[in-house]
Amino acid sequence: MNSLIEVKKLRKSFGKLDVLHEIDLAVEKGEVIAIIGPSGSGKSTFLRCLNGLETPTAGSIKIGTHTLKFNGKKPKDKEIRSLRSQTSMVFQSFNLFPHLTALQNVMEGLVTVQGMSKEAASIQVKGLLEKVGLSQKKDAFPIQLSGGQQQRVAIARALAMNPSVLLLDEPTSALDPELVGGVLAIIRELTKDKTQTMMIVTHEMNFARDVADRVIFMDDGKIIETGTPDEVFGHPTHARTKQFLDQLYVGIEKNLGWGL
Repeated sequence: MNSLIEVKKLRKSFGKLDVLHEIDLAVEKGEVIAIIGPSGSGKSTFLRCLNGLETPTAGSIKIGTHTLKFNGKKPKDKEIRSLRSQTSMVFQSFNLFPHLTALQNVMEGLVTVQGMSKEAASIQVKGLLEKVGLSQKKDAFPIQLSGGQQQRVAIARALAMNPSVLLLDEPTSALDPELVGGVLAIIRELTKDKTQTMMIVTHEMNFARDVADRVIFMDDGKIIETGTPDEVFGHPTHARTKQFLDQLYVGIEKNLGWGL
């Protein structure tokens, strides 16, 4: 059976700086992948390549029936749109239109991209806003919403496009600590029925351990280790993975005043 996502020999350079090195990855339909690693390891760039926001230098990406091969030239806009139509992305910063209400922000893609009538889009979007716990905020503008509420609107907007793959790039990194739990709870709920394929770049290790079918550890633009959450967090085989996790846990202990 073919994988939903197949990435082969993917490379990305910015001038002389190599950001991604020979990435190979296959993802099955319904799989939830958590991508962890230090800052600057290429995690976000990898997601942006999958979404067509960055053009890889070399390699290939297949999502569903759409395949793009890269040889240093930018593919045609039509080809990028075909690949991008398979994904929806949730960014660190919410990227909502400030002049539109929550309802209108989520409707926008359905009406302008998919050509749905405003009446039909409104009905669908109200259901999505209820799903993310914001039905009572449908007429609120972004400035009237907390950061956590804005991110939940962004998640609803991504889901509205019915993507084959939902890409989430550190969805809680811009939130105040007390707002993180609400957003993570929504994402956790989305993973339960195992129908939505998801790739999540996150620094929330307990969350990754709870929701992921597979964890990928990236460093220096490479996939260093991949496995189940128990394998990667409990029994890492690569020294770099172990070093990263050890430093992370030591940092948490210091912040909490442990081991002093």
